[in-house]
Amino acid sequence: MMSDLIQISVSLIILSIIITLMIKKRRKYSFGKKYKNQVDLLTGQQFEYFLSALFYKMGYKNKVTKGSYDFGADLIVSDGKTKIVIQAKRYQAKVGIKAVQEVFSAMHYYDADKAYVFTNNYFTKSASILAHKLNIQLCDREQMERLKNKYF
Repeated sequence: MMSDLIQISVSLIILSIIITLMIKKRRKYSFGKKYKNQVDLLTGQQFEYFLSALFYKMGYKNKVTKGSYDFGADLIVSDGKTKIVIQAKRYQAKVGIKAVQEVFSAMHYYDADKAYVFTNNYFTKSASILAHKLNIQLCDREQMERLKNKYF
């Protein structure tokens, strides 16, 4: 019960941060092609908390790992049966192979069943090839946008 209240509080804080950022940026810039996705306005840490809120809305219990010594996982989520580690990459360029390697290591370190890499951008060809070989799920900007629209 207390855990649910904490999760709800965290979600509300994250949403208020996102709204505040959107208002500040809207005043400073016009939302044209440059800002077609508000997730691009978040910092890396805010992006992790955004994903935490998204997974909470999807019904997963989750926690954001500490910033350093996280062994390649930014979030650890679970539905009670399946444990998933997530690497969050809020980048201006395509995400490369290193993110796949990190989350693969995290999957084994945390004894997780699955591993995902989420980005506001896209993945390089080598990252996609390795992810396919290692059974790592990649979620690019378009897939994340669909999830965001469905749950927010």
